[in-house]
Amino acid sequence: MDAEENLADLRVEEVFARCITAHGVSDDQRPGLLLAYQEILQALNEADPQAD
Repeated sequence: MDAEENLADLRVEEVFARCITAHGVSDDQRPGLLLAYQEILQALNEADPQAD
């Protein structure tokens, strides 16, 4: 994160993508992890419509 960035300003998808980059996840693993993350977020939002 740049000094001018604030975690609250980032979307959760951006935070996850940066996290897997920082942890050296290989390019061939990224699409599957990003898809799984999206599915998890969708399931959580469907389970709790009040979630933000």
